[in-house]
Amino acid sequence: MPQYSDKSQKLLSQCHDDLQIVFNVVIKTTDITILDTTIRTIEQQREFVRIGKSWTMDSKHLIGEKREKSDAVDFAPYPINWNDRERFAYVAGIIIGTAEYLYQTGVIKSRFRWGGDWNMNSQTKDEKHSDMPHIERIAG
Repeated sequence: MPQYSDKSQKLLSQCHDDLQIVFNVVIKTTDITILDTTIRTIEQQREFVRIGKSWTMDSKHLIGEKREKSDAVDFAPYPINWNDRERFAYVAGIIIGTAEYLYQTGVIKSRFRWGGDWNMNSQTKDEKHSDMPHIERIAG
C-alpha cells in the first residue's frame, strides 16, 4: 500500500482539514507525493508570478494573514514524470471523485477544483492556464 513520506505528511498537515481527509483516503490506493509548492510564503509566490510559474498573488497556497492553513495542494503521481499529462489527469480524477463522494456523504464540507480544468467542464484543452499538479478548495 502506498504511503506518504515524512515530508509529504508534514506539508499535508499544513493544509485545510478537508484536503487532509481527501488526500489521506487517496494515498491508500494511489501512489502520489505532495510537492514543496503546496505551502508558500508571500515572497515565494511573488517569485512564482515573476517567473511565470503562477499568475496570481492571491494564491490559495499562501498561509499567514489570510488563512491559517493552505486551501490548495500540489501533488504528483509517484514516480514523477512531468511529461505524462494523462497520468496527472487520471490521478486528478481519482482525487476529485474521492472528494465529491466524501462531500456528498457529509464527511467533508468542501468541494474541490483541479488546475487542469479550472472551469470544471470536464475539458482540459480549453484552459488558458493549466496547472496539472494543483487541487484547491472552492467551497466550504
